[in-house]
Amino acid sequence: MRKNWKKILCGALISTMVASSVCSSNPKAFANTVEYVSEVTQNNAEATLTIHAKGDGLKIYVWKGETPLNGKWPGNAMSADSTMGSGWCMFETSEAIDGLIICDSNGNKLTDDVKDKTSGEYWYADGKWSDKNPNGDVTPTKAPENTKAPTESDTPTSTSTPATSKTGDIKINSVTPEDKAEITAGEKVTIKVDATSDINDGKIYYKYEVKCNGEFVGDHYYMVDANTYTFTPASGMTYDITVYAQAHDEDNTTVTKKLTYKSTGKVGEVTQAPTVTDEPKTTATATPKPTGTTGTKSDMVVNLDVKKTTSIGKKLTLKAEVYGGSAPYLYRFVAKKGSDEKVICDYDEADTCTWTPSAKGTYSVTVDVIDANNNEVSSDVVKVTVKPLAVKITSPSKKTAKLKSKVKVVAKTSYAYGTVKYKYVVKLNGKVVAKTKNYGTSKTFTWKPTKKGTYTIIVYAKDKKSKATAKISKFTVK
Repeated sequence: MRKNWKKILCGALISTMVASSVCSSNPKAFANTVEYVSEVTQNNAEATLTIHAKGDGLKIYVWKGETPLNGKWPGNAMSADSTMGSGWCMFETSEAIDGLIICDSNGNKLTDDVKDKTSGEYWYADGKWSDKNPNGDVTPTKAPENTKAPTESDTPTSTSTPATSKTGDIKINSVTPEDKAEITAGEKVTIKVDATSDINDGKIYYKYEVKCNGEFVGDHYYMVDANTYTFTPASGMTYDITVYAQAHDEDNTTVTKKLTYKSTGKVGEVTQAPTVTDEPKTTATATPKPTGTTGTKSDMVVNLDVKKTTSIGKKLTLKAEVYGGSAPYLYRFVAKKGSDEKVICDYDEADTCTWTPSAKGTYSVTVDVIDANNNEVSSDVVKVTVKPLAVKITSPSKKTAKLKSKVKVVAKTSYAYGTVKYKYVVKLNGKVVAKTKNYGTSKTFTWKPTKKGTYTIIVYAKDKKSKATAKISKFTVK
C-alpha cells in the first residue's frame, strides 16, 4: 500500500467562501495546531495529482476530454504553496484529468500541453519538470506515539487486541443542513457532521471537497476533529460538497457522504414576512437593505498603494493597507479598462499582488477586502497609466551643419520594456542617403553629409511590446 506524508491541520475548520457573481475564491482554512499523520490513498478515491510550480500568481488550465476542470482558459489561479515557501504555487486534485497547461498571471503559456502527468507529485521550475523536490526531502515533525497507526508487525500482548485489527466501524450518522436544503446567498452556512468510529482509538479525520457550479474550490486536506465547515455562498450558485470521515487505522477506513445545496436570493437581501393584522393584506412589507454583508463595516478603511505611471510589460507591485475590521483578511485586486475588467489576484490572504500590464491605456485599479466577520470594503479607485515605448532625438540639438562635417545622432527612449533596438535613416529630397542596415542596440549614429540641402533624420525604436518613431524633418546642411 502506497503511503505519503501529508500536512494535517487540527482544530475546528473555519472556511470563508466569498459571495460574488462567480466562484472566484477558494475557501480559506485556519487552525490552531499542526499534526502530521500518514495519509493513505483511499480505496474509494482516484490517485491524487499534486503540481508545485515556481512563480507568483500562476494559473493552471486542466481538462478532461473537451471539458475544462479548473475554469475556462487560462484556468484559475494556483494556491500559494506553503510546503515550498515564498515564490511557489500549488495545484492538487483527485479528479481524473487528460492534461494541463501552466500559465503566468496574465494567461501566457509557460508550458505546452502536459499529458503525461495525470497522477503523482511533480515540480515545475525554470522551464523544467521533475519528480524530485528541488528543496530536498523534508522530514515532517514526528507525530506523537499515540497518533501513529500500529503495523501488523507489532506484537500484541496476551491481554489486549492487536491494534491493527478492526474492532468496529465508522459511519456518518447525519449532516446538517440536510441534502438539497436551500441556503441564502450572503449568509454563512455551517455544515455540521455527526460521525462516530469505534475503530482503534476512535479518532476521526475529516476532509471536505467542494465544487461550486462544477468547479473545484477549497483546501483538500484531512483535518482531525474538524466536524464543521463554514462558508458564505454567492448568489445563484450550486455547491456540491463531499464529506470524508476517516478512521485512525492502518487501512485509513473512510466513508463519504455527498450533498448538494443551491443558494437563493441576492447578497445583502433580507426577506421579511408580511405583517399580520385583523384585515388581511395581499402584499409583504418592504424588504430592508442591511448596511453590510454581516454586521458593520463602518470602521474599515482600505488604502491601495501602487505606482501611477508605468510601461507596457513592466511588473508593478500593488499593496493594500487595512485599518479597522477584524483579522484575518482576504484581498482581491482588480484592474478595469473601459468595460473590460480583470481580476489580477483573486481573494487570498496576501496583502500584496504583482501585475504586469500588457497593453497601453489608463486602468482603474482597486482592492476589495473581506474581514473575518464577512464585512466587505473596497478601496478608492487608483488611476494607473500604462504607456508604450517613446523615443526622441536629443542630438544634434542644432538644426544646421556644415558640408562634410560629422553629424552625430543620439536617441533616447522612455517607458521601454527590456532591450531597445534602433534603426536610423537619413533622407534628402525624399531619397535615402544614409541608414543602418538592420536594427541594433546602439543609441547613436554618425553620418557625414556630402551635399547641401534640407535633410530629414528618422529614428525607429522597438522593444518586446511596442514600436516608436522620432524624426527631425528639417536639418539644413550649408
